Amino acid sequence: ATSGAMIFILLISLFNPSPWADEGTSDELTEPVPAMEAASPGHTVFGEYVGAHWCGPCMSSASPSLDNLKTSNPEDFTYISFFESSSGGWPSDGPINRMSHVTASSSGYPTFSFADQQSGACYKVGAGGTNFYDPEYSAGGCMDMSSNDFQLKLTMSLDSSTNDVTITLESKYVGSQSSVNVYVYGAVTEKVGADSYDNGVKPHHNWRSWLLDSTSSGFQQLTLDKNVAVEHTWVKSVNLVRSSSGYSQWENFWPVFALMDGPHTTYNQVYAAIDPDMGPLIDVGILEFEVENTNQMPGFVPGDILQISARVSNNGVEPYEEGGELGIYIISGSDEVYLGGQTIGTIGVAGSFLHQIDFDTSELE
Repeated sequence: ATSGAMIFILLISLFNPSPWADEGTSDELTEPVPAMEAASPGHTVFGEYVGAHWCGPCMSSASPSLDNLKTSNPEDFTYISFFESSSGGWPSDGPINRMSHVTASSSGYPTFSFADQQSGACYKVGAGGTNFYDPEYSAGGCMDMSSNDFQLKLTMSLDSSTNDVTITLESKYVGSQSSVNVYVYGAVTEKVGADSYDNGVKPHHNWRSWLLDSTSSGFQQLTLDKNVAVEHTWVKSVNLVRSSSGYSQWENFWPVFALMDGPHTTYNQVYAAIDPDMGPLIDVGILEFEVENTNQMPGFVPGDILQISARVSNNGVEPYEEGGELGIYIISGSDEVYLGGQTIGTIGVAGSFLHQIDFDTSELE
């Protein structure tokens, strides 16, 4: 067998890259993704947190627990923090006055509400440990049963001449009803707060400003017809947020959205949520990847032929027709050597195709 490790990587290149992708980077599968600490419920989960700089359980448990849960489930969990800092006090969150809304049934801090709840397992007062919210998240986070009937897409752009950020939320309903009415809970937060607890820990997703309707008096209301995407745009200054922990203002500008079935003045069902880490399921993805030695040996020696198989599947709700390329590479030292690939054509709903190549290892040292 070879004395060194050989790593294959797969690369799917699409013609319409994500607006959040940095130039010069690619989505490469280089190693197995580590197991999440909390199992995803299979849909997005949204929550709201209230804590203070002097609060012991907030700094030792609540904020670390929320950060750990977000880090281990970045695409399925988001939240907003309302935080009393030692220098600025409580944020002035009018006209929505969400702190009072969240803590109406609370007896102290920290208070955390999954999906606008005021009682039961999803309304948490106090905290202990660094994975305090994981069980409720994995159990569904009290989100509405129809969560997977909603698809959200978030895009942002920065005008460096004005420091204005254009934020666009695209909402689509794909459920069984002909249309639904929703309210958009929207806020600008700091990905990592510039304020800290008394022990130096910084809460994340610190609230900085609301994203409201045209009258700036409440959440934007939308009517979503089945399978029709609806866009709404807000423009806010990047100066609403501060740089923190190595993040520039632009990198720390972190909008958070949730769709609810009622206005901010009532307690509601929450359908879906999104922040810059999150998005709809990528339409096309790698379903299977295998490398087998044609002589059936578990390893290989230079000169053996390895059969490489990759199955690409359509994960979306419509036929995939956007094109792109599947590429298979081998890492050789510091180089990525292209072995072969295939153009991605039309793939039907739940369909897939298998691409196979034979790799001659004779040139490997």
